[in-house]
Amino acid sequence: MPNDRRAASIGDFIFGTSFLPMKLNELKVTLAKQILESESESELRSVDMVLNQGINFELSDEQKEQLDAAHARYLRGEGKSYTSAQMVRRVRKAVR
Repeated sequence: MPNDRRAASIGDFIFGTSFLPMKLNELKVTLAKQILESESESELRSVDMVLNQGINFELSDEQKEQLDAAHARYLRGEGKSYTSAQMVRRVRKAVR
């Protein structure tokens, strides 16, 4: 690998460990601005729920490994992929 850097996993990408170069205070300011500028009640309620009701979106190491394995299968052309529209249809069908 170039410069002996560890390849970032898809879990790191999604959940932020290696792709958030922002310093903590910069992140706070950015989030505060987004909250203040938001006009979406559902967005603001989601933020409130995450901050005040202890919702944890952390994946376990096992879940990250499963996600990385699925991503590797996808990159090899072995996994299934769906368009956004297909996923919306699948989700709507599943919740009926």
